[in-house]
Amino acid sequence: MLMNDDTGRSPEHRSLSTERVWHGVVGMCLVAAMFCLWNDQLDAAFVIATLGAVAWFMPLRNRLSRSTTEASAIATRAENENSFEVRDED
Repeated sequence: MLMNDDTGRSPEHRSLSTERVWHGVVGMCLVAAMFCLWNDQLDAAFVIATLGAVAWFMPLRNRLSRSTTEASAIATRAENENSFEVRDED
């Protein structure tokens, strides 16, 4: 298991904890939107529910971004391994 930071946590563990944070934000937005609906504050309920919907997709965005970065790093590493220098021999 790779340890990449000072906390000793692996990248997979760090990504799981960020997903939990985003899901917590979604839950808080849901509760706040329900509270606003209960108090007939429809505009505030709409805004909070929209923020919750955005927060719902943030873990997916983070996973896609991470996989794209990893794929480009692998492709770059493969290109570097397969490249060779042409030497001019006199």
